[in-house]
Amino acid sequence: MNLTPYITPNGFASYTAQADAPTRHRLVELVDENTVKITDTIGEKPYGITPDQAVAGDALAVGIFGAIMGGHLVVAGDDIVAGDELVSDDQGRAIPLPTDPGTYFVFGISFQDAATDDEFGFAPCYPQERVVV
Repeated sequence: MNLTPYITPNGFASYTAQADAPTRHRLVELVDENTVKITDTIGEKPYGITPDQAVAGDALAVGIFGAIMGGHLVVAGDDIVAGDELVSDDQGRAIPLPTDPGTYFVFGISFQDAATDDEFGFAPCYPQERVVV
């Protein structure tokens, strides 16, 4: 059995960055079994969060949702209120669950207020599909 990449006991693994990840605490999606990229569609299912920066082709640590535990930091893509259910925006940032109709994946709940582009704390979970009608 090939366990590539190796997932640490605290839920992190190393992947290759498909494109530049110029800022920390962004959401990533899985491209293939060894590669990730910053999420680029509002509400898409994020694979995890990266605490690091990287240029394309470099190794990038990723905390995998459903495997990581405890509180983590993420960058706000809009104003956040403590208790908001969080989804991804098109720049790897977190936004509150929209009220616009659509399908979104909630990956956590904020435990701090934040303004756009601020880092804030959240409690992660395995991404859960939410359909807003």
